Amino acid sequence: MDVDTRTGLVVVIMLINLIGGLAIGIFFGFVVQRTNFCTMGGISDMLTFGDTRRFRAWVFATAVAIVGVVAHIACAVAVDIGLIGVLGSDAVVEVVGNAVT
Repeated sequence: MDVDTRTGLVVVIMLINLIGGLAIGIFFGFVVQRTNFCTMGGISDMLTFGDTRRFRAWVFATAVAIVGVVAHIACAVAVDIGLIGVLGSDAVVEVVGNAVT
């Protein structure tokens, strides 16, 4: 595989991550807006009325976000390791070096 093909492969993977993250963010933003998801409202309901439903939803959403970020990082590391195996370490170093400069 030549350098241009390897660089293109890495760029495609990065675009897939970017577009996927944007789509998920838009979806969750829509859901949050439509359901009146509010951290302050959850804390207020819990302290004022003793109703913990919105606060529990906030804690659950935070836990899901943490698990999602860890899973995404694990997948990105697996892809990077796979790219090093397929492309060779010199190609990955070159692509990262070109992206930084």
